[in-house]
Amino acid sequence: MKNKIVFVLLFVIVLSYTVNSGIVFADSYNILVIQDVPYYINSNSEYRLFYDILRKKGNVVIKGSWEIYNVYTENVNIGEWVKAGGYSLVVVLWSRGRYSDAVRALLDGCFEEGVPVLFLPGYKWDLLGDYGLRMVDSSYWGVNFSVADVEVARGVWVVGVRERGVVSVFRPVNALEFPTRFVPVVVDNESNALVVVGKIGESRVAAVAPYFYGDGSYDNVLLFGNIVDWLLMGEVKEREESGEWSSVVFKNLTQARVEILGEIERLRGERDKLLEEIDLLREKYGGLENVTRRIGELENMTRELKNKLEECERVRAELNRSSVALSEVRRVYRFLGLVGGLSFVGGFGVAMVIVSYVRKRRGE
Repeated sequence: MKNKIVFVLLFVIVLSYTVNSGIVFADSYNILVIQDVPYYINSNSEYRLFYDILRKKGNVVIKGSWEIYNVYTENVNIGEWVKAGGYSLVVVLWSRGRYSDAVRALLDGCFEEGVPVLFLPGYKWDLLGDYGLRMVDSSYWGVNFSVADVEVARGVWVVGVRERGVVSVFRPVNALEFPTRFVPVVVDNESNALVVVGKIGESRVAAVAPYFYGDGSYDNVLLFGNIVDWLLMGEVKEREESGEWSSVVFKNLTQARVEILGEIERLRGERDKLLEEIDLLREKYGGLENVTRRIGELENMTRELKNKLEECERVRAELNRSSVALSEVRRVYRFLGLVGGLSFVGGFGVAMVIVSYVRKRRGE
């Protein structure tokens, strides 16, 4: 019986650790990330949000674009190589020019084999032009974006940039070389897209502009999670080829809701500042327990000082009473001295009268 109890407890502990650590076994995905200098998903803060999302989905394998180049130069069919690796999603961050052909071959292999692809470009990247997207410089800060009413944006109403700026956005490329259909999910007032989804060959494809993918404000994180889920499990409808964005309906958000959500973000900012101040206080005073103990010590010191002050007041009152009594004694002594002096003078006068009277009698 005891062995069964121990076994159950160990099972519960292992299960709890597995859930809390994000480890997935049977239904996990193998996700391949291609990166290059200077954009690294496991160290650059801009990629932290997506890296956390991907790790919760399964096993993240990170390879440099030079490693893909090595496979490419060995005349290996990269599409079959991706398929053999069991990758359910390929995430591409960046590659230097010398490795671009190898990365293109990898992407072509993904599109042939139906492996989903997510573009998270570190900056404006010409390589995306081969797949129907060109990137243009931009500079955004705040909430100025419209959200399309599409599956991948389910539950998403307000997106924007508060923590990081957007430095480049997407535009469609005219005269596409092969069928590429993209749907804008998040656009600015000039129809530049920050997020697009679509289909290339047999693959679901999504792209998120830098550094929008690193900002956790508003509904951004929900949108990012939706994108990854859609790439892994979603469906996409065929769309006609065009040099413009496919026609979509954008969500209508009233000004009142925008103001309310803006106020919520402001309050979140205030909350974050308070949490930072609390952390600073903890660092300065060594934690809440030490602060509480120090407050108790200060209260005891205050109590002792108060007792000493009361004792001083009592002594001063005693001194005041003693001073009054001494004044009374001095007044009595002065009165007695005056009476004594008068008595002496009076006695002396009486004695002189008596002496004069005696002398006078003797003379008679």
